[in-house]
Amino acid sequence: MDTSTKVDTHTKLVTVNTSTKLDTRTRLVKWIIFSVILALLPLVFNYLYEVTRKGPPTIAMLLGKGELLLIAASLSAAVVGDLIGTGNKQLMWKLIVGGSAAILLCITSLYFASISSAPPGEHLNTEIIAKYSLFFFFFSVIVGIACIPFQED
Repeated sequence: MDTSTKVDTHTKLVTVNTSTKLDTRTRLVKWIIFSVILALLPLVFNYLYEVTRKGPPTIAMLLGKGELLLIAASLSAAVVGDLIGTGNKQLMWKLIVGGSAAILLCITSLYFASISSAPPGEHLNTEIIAKYSLFFFFFSVIVGIACIPFQED
């Protein structure tokens, strides 16, 4: 928290300004818990479902349908939303982070759409889907972390 004290020497009044603005570390922890971890809970449930009924699932079984792509898309969309209207301070870095998030949003959304719209019976390589889902997810987390210092409360 940001707290500053100002003393007026002429009238001997002391004013304390307590700001509710969150520091970067607090915003990072808040984002990881309430955005990333909560978004992953459906995949945790899928894991528990599979391990309870069929034994330990493979990564391809858990991520081969592209659900992690939707999580990556939502994290990327949140970055774009957080950066809109934050002003011109450090504009170049905001453009890099926001542009990366927008590109990730498009790629992950279109990739998931192509996976989910595959005709029944069409063979999809679930290992490739899982691999690229993890890649795009981790990249969206990195972009999300890079966005945190530019957010405004």
